[in-house]
Amino acid sequence: MYYSSYALLTIILIVICNYDVFVKDDYFEILEDVGPYRHYLCAVVVFLITDTMWGVLYEYHLVALCYIDTVLYFITLSTVLYLWTRYVVIYLKTEDKIGTIIMKSGALAAIVTIILLIVNFFHPIFFKFTLDGVYVPKVMRNVLVTIEVVLYFSSSMLAFYVSRKQKNNYRFRVVGGVGLLLTVFGVMQFYVDKLPLSTIGYTIGTSLLHSFVLEDEKKESNRRLKRLLEHEKKQYEELEKTRKIAFVDALTGVHSKHSYFEYEKVLNKRIENKEGLQFAVIVFDLNNLKKINDELGHDCGDKYIKDGCKLICNVFAHSPIFRVGGDEFVAVLQGRDYLNREYLTKTFSRMVMNNTEINGVVVAWGMDEYIVEKDDDYQAVFERADKKMYENKRQLKEKKVFNDV
Repeated sequence: MYYSSYALLTIILIVICNYDVFVKDDYFEILEDVGPYRHYLCAVVVFLITDTMWGVLYEYHLVALCYIDTVLYFITLSTVLYLWTRYVVIYLKTEDKIGTIIMKSGALAAIVTIILLIVNFFHPIFFKFTLDGVYVPKVMRNVLVTIEVVLYFSSSMLAFYVSRKQKNNYRFRVVGGVGLLLTVFGVMQFYVDKLPLSTIGYTIGTSLLHSFVLEDEKKESNRRLKRLLEHEKKQYEELEKTRKIAFVDALTGVHSKHSYFEYEKVLNKRIENKEGLQFAVIVFDLNNLKKINDELGHDCGDKYIKDGCKLICNVFAHSPIFRVGGDEFVAVLQGRDYLNREYLTKTFSRMVMNNTEINGVVVAWGMDEYIVEKDDDYQAVFERADKKMYENKRQLKEKKVFNDV
């Protein structure tokens, strides 16, 4: 019974160690070669089940059932061999002439095994049971084990060869080592057929593959994913910087001219859709900027622009402010500022008038409102506001002249 007990323990260990491969999709999401490996593992488990059953049935001399189980044993053994060669060739990405020969040889061995097992039913060439229930291996069993050893050894050498070509990929060396391990245990099984030596080989081999191939592939994939996420984060940050440069005015920190055009497109779309908008446009223009630049320098001119912008932002704090020219700003009043537009414009006008007395920043302004029944686009509102701004600019200049006199 120890034979069956060991095989059963191996099944439990393989299923526990490879639970994520059998059940979860974690590996499938990050590794493209897991499918062939899962097929190989499933075949190994089925093979071990037949191996487990064989020990029990043979122990209790259930010859008929043991015969059926032995047939299944050799079928699954040859299937495991084929799926192993398939996995190795696909994993190594060596579907060239040598890889194809190894994989097709595994498939041929599986097909021939099935045919010979059918023949064995009529003429024992694989195995037989004596009348008293003793298992007797025949010549074709030895041939199958020999083919198994040759193919495991060939796949091992192929893995070592590819590993050397591809800068000694150590995972390929692990695959080659597992193939060599299965070769050794296959040779041992050839001479000692009553011990579960193949089972021991599969136990060690699948453990090595899971720990040093699949887990390492998963870690490497996670590292690649981490680098990709870091790269995307860096790209996003660069994009944000670019967007900020494009949409934010560098001098004043308010919205740029580009941002203004985009905002205008949005408003025009909403006007076209008859959304019943309520908004007002205020056009601002700083007086005397050219004179300040000429007489005091551009640094003073920049400060003058920033002071004018600060004045606008402080009063119209809940509206988007756009710098659309050197000394020109636009505010689009909606919501709270739109409802309080009369109060805000009076406050702003009073502050500007005070500044004319103390030689502070002077900002001409003009406001007009969107009229649903009248305006087909934003530009119509802007033009009326712009016209009013120039009228206010003229009045402020006249007041300045009057004060100078």
